[in-house]
Amino acid sequence: MERRKYVSEKSELISKLKRAKKSRDAYTRALLNVLISAQIKGLRFKRKLTQKGLADLADMKQSRISTMERPGATKFNIETLIRLASAFRVGLKVEFVSFSEMLKWENGFNQAEFDPLTIDLDAEFEGAETVSAPAHASEDRAGMQGLGRLINPPRRTSAQNQRAGSTDSEAETHHIGIMSTFVAHDSGPLPSMEVRS
Repeated sequence: MERRKYVSEKSELISKLKRAKKSRDAYTRALLNVLISAQIKGLRFKRKLTQKGLADLADMKQSRISTMERPGATKFNIETLIRLASAFRVGLKVEFVSFSEMLKWENGFNQAEFDPLTIDLDAEFEGAETVSAPAHASEDRAGMQGLGRLINPPRRTSAQNQRAGSTDSEAETHHIGIMSTFVAHDSGPLPSMEVRS
């Protein structure tokens, strides 16, 4: 009887998610609020930081850290997550995924075991000439080539620019390398970049 109830509830949830955008919004928001908060708190404990210590490293107030560690107490934005990742000395990955992948993430997350390598201990990153895209990204028709392509992006020919309807200066805007932009602006925050296709 209990199994039948679970299957019915699961079917109802799936149906709701398929049918209503508001349901998908709410599900995604709730999942992210719980898992992001758990990651922040877990990493803070692993790094033996107080909320004040993390706040200082991330140029935030202690009360903001406290709020972010309570699931659903705040809306996260990318800039805040970047600042936290930098303070923890780890990277940040934001990726659109299937609902089944979200469910696997939710079911597989363990705050006690969550401990990504810091940049200081990440020998694979330090020794890599280029960082390859994940295997599932090989289906990407854009042909993502990893960090090496971002550092030394290919240049369009004049004929390619004309077919694309852009000028040489517009093509340059498209081909700004992330690493070279970072190096040029290391003294402050990165400028917003306009990317044209």
